[in-house]
Amino acid sequence: EDSTIVMRAEFPGGRPERTVYFKGATLDEYDGRTWKRVRSPSFIKRSGSEGFIIGPGQGRSIEAAVLLEPLDTEVLFTAPNVYRLEGSFPAIWVERTGVIRLPSLPFSRVEYSLWSDLSRVNSDENAPKGPVNTRYIDTSSEGERIKALAFEVAGAKTPLEKAASIEAHLKTRYKYTLSPETASGKGALEDFLFYSKQGYCEHFATAMVMLLRASGIHSRLVTGFLEGEWNALGGYFIVRQQDAHSWVEAYIDGVGWMRFDPTPSAIGPPYRASAISLYLDLMKLKWNRHIIQFSFTDQRRMALSAERKATGFLDVIKEAFRTKKAPLAGADELYIIAIMAIVIALIFLRHIAGKKGRGKKGGFYFDMLKALKARGVVKRPDETPLEFSKRVDDGRVRDITEAFQMERYANRKIENAALERIKRLVRELKKG
Repeated sequence: EDSTIVMRAEFPGGRPERTVYFKGATLDEYDGRTWKRVRSPSFIKRSGSEGFIIGPGQGRSIEAAVLLEPLDTEVLFTAPNVYRLEGSFPAIWVERTGVIRLPSLPFSRVEYSLWSDLSRVNSDENAPKGPVNTRYIDTSSEGERIKALAFEVAGAKTPLEKAASIEAHLKTRYKYTLSPETASGKGALEDFLFYSKQGYCEHFATAMVMLLRASGIHSRLVTGFLEGEWNALGGYFIVRQQDAHSWVEAYIDGVGWMRFDPTPSAIGPPYRASAISLYLDLMKLKWNRHIIQFSFTDQRRMALSAERKATGFLDVIKEAFRTKKAPLAGADELYIIAIMAIVIALIFLRHIAGKKGRGKKGGFYFDMLKALKARGVVKRPDETPLEFSKRVDDGRVRDITEAFQMERYANRKIENAALERIKRLVRELKKG
């Protein structure tokens, strides 16, 4: 129910015909309580003259420009089948599952453009090798009931028909709610499938994956965001925390990894912006994209343009004085105002750029990570700062992490005495 904005995604070609799913991660193993990710094969791509070329272009292409707010993750949330990506970072990690990550945690907003195919099929990964992962179904007390339900719902059909039947069964026979009731099932999945029959997207997606696996179909859970709210004034989606979602990818022979979403629609969005709010959000997007995110290259290009216009204007002034004509008449007056506006904008942008370069919050935390890495203790890309702190189990690391989270996420300034203590702890870790 959190209406905090996560990202804004502009579509220059207009609103896509199909619902956009912004993919963040794929999860493979379920133990009855939680999912975890088995590291998939990945490779690093470095930027070239056309950005990052990830794969061959698809037949039906669509372009989007994303402005991602600071999140505690290296993931770049993208639409399916991205074959080209542009951004102001030197390299990216590309997983065969279609997940794209930055090499390290970003410090601030991330801006990137992507070109992809919005079909339901993910063609980035080949057919899985080996048997379907039925470890949980085979070992849990609820496994036999899941197998029986899968056979009842899917029956003796083709893999695609089985998947469609399971998806339809969950969409029509179960209820969506953010506050599911607990029942007498032995586990969370059994509770959902056979007793309460109500839950949210994670319940529905988990249930479908297990029913697919019980039917002999390779499948996995996917997390990310739904498209959110369309702002027609600016041609972009406003994606909020409340749009976080889980869905399913199943491998269909002869087709590829297909997306299925068994979650029935909620009764209504918990937050709906007014027309004024949408207009103000458009202004905020323009401010963030063209002022806050304004790059040095943008500034240089604008400065050169202003210089050429100013030079031309000086020629007009000289000619006016030479012929004793007033230069401040009609269109010339507007021309002067325009030049003054450009100069003022450049001064302001220089001031903004200067503020951006004054330092980044939580620099001591990244000094700590560097010191620990030198000792062989490395933070994994899938770990949050708090999870990493618990794994290291060192009081100094815990205190540094708490200070970092307070400064970066709670936006609280650390007092000088406390900051000096944190820096001392970092120095201790550097010394080993």
